[in-house]
Amino acid sequence: MVVAFLAMLPIFGQTWTGNVYWNLRFGFGVRVPDGWVAGSLPENNDGRSFTNPEDGAELLAYGYLADAERFPNLDSVLVRSREGNTLEVELFCQKEKDWFVRFGYTDNGKTILFEKVCYHHLYVFTVHLSIPENGKTEYEGLAEKVLKDYPLRGGWYPWD
Repeated sequence: MVVAFLAMLPIFGQTWTGNVYWNLRFGFGVRVPDGWVAGSLPENNDGRSFTNPEDGAELLAYGYLADAERFPNLDSVLVRSREGNTLEVELFCQKEKDWFVRFGYTDNGKTILFEKVCYHHLYVFTVHLSIPENGKTEYEGLAEKVLKDYPLRGGWYPWD
């Protein structure tokens, strides 16, 4: 276990290994498709974006520590997500004990957005997968795999 964790540690500031992006600050990972290009690392190192250079599809994964007064539970995070207008038209939402999944249209129907948010003791992990509407069929399997697998466990987890 310790050896596996050490293998995931960043080398010279990189926070991803192979086809998995590891967020070491919050202890989660997400699978990244082959050939997708990593965006620049944010100053706070709380997330990363990856883009498919062929069609502009984007995968964004990030974590944050929620404000206990504003976001005391998963329901409050779901309300915030809906109020944030990430989706213009919500087609589906499934909420479980410590996560929810939503998808629908944004960008005037030109983009399909899949979102999975996991919440545990004020730790929030989010993954967004934005794909062009005309690539819906091509990306259905990818969206299902990314959302089902997320978050991967690496290093530590706040709830371990």
